[in-house]
Amino acid sequence: MFALAKASIRHHRGGFAGVFVAVFLCAGLITAMGVLIETGLRGGTAPQRLQGADVVVGAPQALPVVEDVDAPFAERVLLPAGVVADIGAVPGVERAVGTIELPLAAPDGTAVSAAAWESAALAPYKLSSGKPPQQATDVVVDGSFEADPGSRLVLAHGGVPTEYTVSGVAAPEAGDPGSASPAVFLSSAGAAALWPHGETVATVGVITEPGVEPKQLAVAIEAQVTGIVGYIGDRRGDVENLGGSAARSALLLFSGSLAGVALMTAVFVTAGTLSLSVLGRRREFAMLRAVGAGANQTLGIVVREVLLVSGAAAVLGAVPGYWLAGFLGERFTAADVLPEYFQLAFSPLPALAAVLISIAAAVAASLVAARGTVRAAPTTALREAVTEKSSLGRGRVITGLTLLGGGLFASAVPVAVPGTAGLAAAASGILLLVIGAGALGPWLVTGALKLVQPLVRRHASASLVLAEAAASAFPRRLAAGIVPLTLAIALGSVQFFMPATIETEAKRQSGDGMVAGYLVSAPGSGISNELAETVAAVPGVETVSPVARSAILAETRFLGMEDGMQSYAVLGLAPQDLDGALDLDVREGSLDRLADPGTVALSADLARESGTAPGGGGSFPSTTATEPRRPPSSSPPTSGDWGSGTSRWPMTRCAATPPLA
Repeated sequence: MFALAKASIRHHRGGFAGVFVAVFLCAGLITAMGVLIETGLRGGTAPQRLQGADVVVGAPQALPVVEDVDAPFAERVLLPAGVVADIGAVPGVERAVGTIELPLAAPDGTAVSAAAWESAALAPYKLSSGKPPQQATDVVVDGSFEADPGSRLVLAHGGVPTEYTVSGVAAPEAGDPGSASPAVFLSSAGAAALWPHGETVATVGVITEPGVEPKQLAVAIEAQVTGIVGYIGDRRGDVENLGGSAARSALLLFSGSLAGVALMTAVFVTAGTLSLSVLGRRREFAMLRAVGAGANQTLGIVVREVLLVSGAAAVLGAVPGYWLAGFLGERFTAADVLPEYFQLAFSPLPALAAVLISIAAAVAASLVAARGTVRAAPTTALREAVTEKSSLGRGRVITGLTLLGGGLFASAVPVAVPGTAGLAAAASGILLLVIGAGALGPWLVTGALKLVQPLVRRHASASLVLAEAAASAFPRRLAAGIVPLTLAIALGSVQFFMPATIETEAKRQSGDGMVAGYLVSAPGSGISNELAETVAAVPGVETVSPVARSAILAETRFLGMEDGMQSYAVLGLAPQDLDGALDLDVREGSLDRLADPGTVALSADLARESGTAPGGGGSFPSTTATEPRRPPSSSPPTSGDWGSGTSRWPMTRCAATPPLA
């Protein structure tokens, strides 16, 4: 049977070329998505500033969600400073060092992450010249600053420049820079003066005693100290850079969704290509049946043909899938979905899964495409090789009409249910429409031909008339070639244009809500109170409204049922003179009590999805107003030493009106 299948493939090379290309692309896409899914499970950023610590201890940085991926916090949850001593008392700990991260900016605007000199041992760094910082204005830098001990260096904090004295130059002990950004170390007094969170630390780096296993020590620390999580190996990078953990969660969602779409597109295209090939070989199958071949034998030849072609295509297609995964990783990094230096996880498993899935999809498509044709009576197959009927089975018609109706209904849901729930329903609607259109493909092609038939038959072109006649005689064959291409374009258009549409609308709403003439910010961090007061004192400035940006996790509901936790951008506003900088277009309630403790104003979408109203509760203590526009579309920070629920500085931006003179 395989020898006969090989001979048939050589004889029908043109028909199987389409199957080969479809499976080749399917295997490449699934391999790339598999690499991204595996990266979401075990990839991330390697430790840099904390690579010298055997164990890194931090607070839980995500909210557990039942039967779903944990929702990461936008801001770092800090630890009490007393935890450092508790961890240091655990048997097996040689040294425990509390760490903080301070955002500074160089004179050219480059963001610089600074820390206390004690944490230099965790990088690990050692002095190559000079001495450790002693005074609040002393600083130790690495060689990238090209500064010598005793020289002066200007660094800005909160937008306010300060001149520091370079007391020493540090170098990594192992010759590895240890950090992707320039290293700056302050004295304990200097770091404490800039740290806005009081007696807290971001993480605790632990150096183990000789002979102690980091994994066992991490378990012991978690058992003896409550409210902490121990990280070892590459997982240390998760607590050092919170963006890595959040990126893995987002990567799992994105890659899983794209993998499903890629697989469904490949199945449709492969099934359509095989249907076109099988329908063109009806006479051949009829002759095989006429000379005594059974239906299962004929079907077995088709399956073996597809197995050979798809097997070769899948193996070859998996190879460029790894290159595609790297390319997508670079695009995700450029779009800030993945943090810089995020490492993809490569292994043979995605390629193996892609080969098996692609071959299984192709074989299943061949069974669907050829089952009816090879089981037809020889006389019926010979007759339909000349002209075929366009009628469909009752089950196929009912299924197609039901899916189309469900897809149209789901697409109209955003009209009645705006917000995330409506958007999710519309995105699901396209899948129903695509499958329904595939089921009713011959009907749709026949209907389109009947619409253009009066115009075509009156045309003077003989080739056009003959083409219409051939298409009308073989509507199934034409549908097998048109429908997969149409469905692939439809799915691709949804994937490409829906995010762009949402982003454009978010930018428009953000622009409509901002009426200030200028936005004042500082590189690397927000601006300090002193700088905000300086801006307010500039001649020509009428109003200054401080704005802090972050994100919250809100419990949303759909049709009265719990839908999960969603992340929403949040703005911290000073209610005085707010109208001069922002137009929130309040629809219900007021902003008069916004400064009261435990009070929040929600967008209309969030208020609807969380089931709250002015004066009500729910996921929020109380609500005084709802406004229809979402917060500006710029994403809140996902890493850094932030306290939960509070911004790093009193304000991160300053809106000024009218325009500065």
